[in-house]
Amino acid sequence: MRVTESRMLEIAQDSLGKARESVARKGEQLSSGMRVARASDDVASWAEGIRARTRLAQEEAFGGAIKRTRERLYQAEGALETIGDVMRRVTELAVQSANETTGTWRSTAAVEVRNLMATAIQAANMKAEDGEYLFSTFSATSAPFSSAGVYSGTTAARQVDVATGQRIQANIPGSRLTVSSGVDVFDVLGDIATAMEAGDRAAVAAELDRLAQARDQVNLARGELGGYTQALDAADQAREGVMETLIRVRSRAVDIDAIRSATELAQAKNTLESAQVAAEEIFQVVGRITR
Repeated sequence: MRVTESRMLEIAQDSLGKARESVARKGEQLSSGMRVARASDDVASWAEGIRARTRLAQEEAFGGAIKRTRERLYQAEGALETIGDVMRRVTELAVQSANETTGTWRSTAAVEVRNLMATAIQAANMKAEDGEYLFSTFSATSAPFSSAGVYSGTTAARQVDVATGQRIQANIPGSRLTVSSGVDVFDVLGDIATAMEAGDRAAVAAELDRLAQARDQVNLARGELGGYTQALDAADQAREGVMETLIRVRSRAVDIDAIRSATELAQAKNTLESAQVAAEEIFQVVGRITR
């Protein structure tokens, strides 16, 4: 076989191989939905896609933290609502007890106040789903309040990362219910129960101002939680906007344009068919020459 015929066969086979490779590649892209599946497809686009994917994973992690914190804040708000209900009922009992002349009634009211106080302490020691105490500071696995209502934590609050370089307060510490924030809520309840048990109307009446202050303190704490929840919602909304941008960046970098990809696949198939016809003709010509 002369060099000319050998070169013709080489060109035909090379053309046919490239056409088949193009069809296979276009078909894979259309099937997977990805234009760039590996670095060798397009180094710059592949790197951009990796960066976007990494950021997306990070934003999803922020989203998970925001969701868990929001749920905790809702639980904490519910706990404070329970404590607020206790304070309102104790206020009713205290007012009646201060004006009641029958000592027996005050004794009965004292029992109810003790039970209400236990309910409030239980609410203050409420746990999140992961077992951590809602009103603890950094030692979230230890109950913040004793059975007598004595707080063992600090005034520090926990924080959560909601975006790169942005942190938001994730709870309110139990100190919001102690004298560091005004009055000791549980101390007030205990003093009222003690005064009732002693049948001391004047002592009960003397606690009404502190009781009102304790109620305001609980309501203020609930308001703080609402503010943190709003901050979380704003951060989550901003995070969703970032994610939408990252998804577009990643898609632009590595995903296919379905219509364009289908068109290119059809063109590649047409090219393959033409290459097959041309190769067959070349094979026939070379065959006749070499006979």
